[in-house]
Amino acid sequence: MRRRSRAHRTSTALVVAIGVASALVSGITPARAQTSSGCLQQEMVCVGLGEYGGGETSSGTDFASPSSTSPLVWYRTVVAPCVEYSGPGPLVGPGYTYSHLGSAVLGGGANVYALYKDGDIAPLVGTVFVGWFVYEYAIPTVPGVSVDFVQRCERAGDAAPPVPPSAQEVWQRVPLPRPGPYVSPPGTATHPGVTGLTTWLWGNWNAPVTARVELRGWVATASAFPVRYTWATGEGQESTGSTPGTLFMPVGHEFERRGDYRITLYVTWTGAYSLVNEEWGISVPSQFLGYVTIGSSVPYHVQEIRSLLIGP
Repeated sequence: MRRRSRAHRTSTALVVAIGVASALVSGITPARAQTSSGCLQQEMVCVGLGEYGGGETSSGTDFASPSSTSPLVWYRTVVAPCVEYSGPGPLVGPGYTYSHLGSAVLGGGANVYALYKDGDIAPLVGTVFVGWFVYEYAIPTVPGVSVDFVQRCERAGDAAPPVPPSAQEVWQRVPLPRPGPYVSPPGTATHPGVTGLTTWLWGNWNAPVTARVELRGWVATASAFPVRYTWATGEGQESTGSTPGTLFMPVGHEFERRGDYRITLYVTWTGAYSLVNEEWGISVPSQFLGYVTIGSSVPYHVQEIRSLLIGP
């Protein structure tokens, strides 16, 4: 006659689990990130389109996704013809007024003037039409950004002022450390996790990141830092905290059923960025980057260990 003994089963499972865990702790390596990357460094990753806000976690976070809107929108006003005068003496003419543009105005020069006359844009004798004198000004789309403006002699083929990059565009070019999940037991076929016993989880602590991003003539200086670490075990449960756990203070989880799972460590980042365009002489002060979440996972095999007590 055979009977199952709960005490025997528990003690046997504990011995097996301890042996499995101690056998391979030293051989565990961090997983590679499962996210698409525009960054080529082996241990770094850039944020993909599916990783804004709370990412793939289901903890109901209200973290704001990065804005897809540029912090400035440019508008333009045509003021007067832009002419080049090379005749003798000062530029004069009946009914005309003029303003010497000079090198202080983008596209201006020593002999370039803005020429004004109501109802008549024909240049004076001795002048050559070269374009239009325009004001281009930026309206902020977010609070706290001052209005910038540019005066220039706009010639044929000249490009408009470049649109500043949005927070989404900056995030896609900021290399972030790949999350590094560690588990014990390692959850392999030969050293699986065990139902009813604790699987220990810990990960890499991430230091703040500073990056210099160039886009459309703009230089963005971004500073990012992690604010949340989330463990997802593949059973529909999550554990969230301000740290990923450590080797000496890991996060514990007990699997209830045997099977094959994926254990994922998600890291949520936030930060700010500022912008400078030296060619146009304009800048945008510090802007909120919003939140992004990147994850890295490892496959994890769980078995159920049973013991039988055989009577005499």
